[in-house]
Amino acid sequence: MVDDLGDYRSALADLARRVKRLETTQMLENAAVYNGRLRFIGGELRIDSGGKLVVKGTLEVDGMTTVTGDFTVTGPWTLTGNGTIAGDVSVTGAVEFVGDVAVKGNFSVESGGKITCGNVEIRDGKLFIGGMELDPTSHSGYIKMPNGAEVLGNGSNLELFSAGTVKNVLRIVPGGAAIAFLPTSSSTGSYLPLYWDPITGSLIAQT
Repeated sequence: MVDDLGDYRSALADLARRVKRLETTQMLENAAVYNGRLRFIGGELRIDSGGKLVVKGTLEVDGMTTVTGDFTVTGPWTLTGNGTIAGDVSVTGAVEFVGDVAVKGNFSVESGGKITCGNVEIRDGKLFIGGMELDPTSHSGYIKMPNGAEVLGNGSNLELFSAGTVKNVLRIVPGGAAIAFLPTSSSTGSYLPLYWDPITGSLIAQT
């Protein structure tokens, strides 16, 4: 079948289809694009030529969001759900993650900030787990137990401090072990002398 170029009915039918499509399409009210170009290509909304998207209010995205390049958020924001961050993250404000979040890069928090996950907290270069404190910058490494007992590195030595006001000290040195600040008594009636067996490496009580 050959179309009659003088037949206006085909053109009117095509025009009617276009008008119907416009009538069933929700237009962008008061839309304006300047210093750039807004395009819909293959289901994608693109802002080209240095354009900028500014949202004042609430931006809701249902589906996957991919950001290539720097991602900067100014002000508090909340991420709800599971997510993966494949680049470096620098946090300078209040951020709350609800769900499983994997960071496949460096995660840095400015001084004074903290990272909290359950009873685990990281702040000021220290790690807090429940009532336990781990400080790698103090001494040659420092651990404080929930009951107040302490384990710390002192050069090549390892020192264990008991809890309480008067702390007993067990010091592990390259040449052996030493105990300091032990309570003393003038009575020896109920005590047994101890001897070191260099062959077995054992302490032996003389009965």
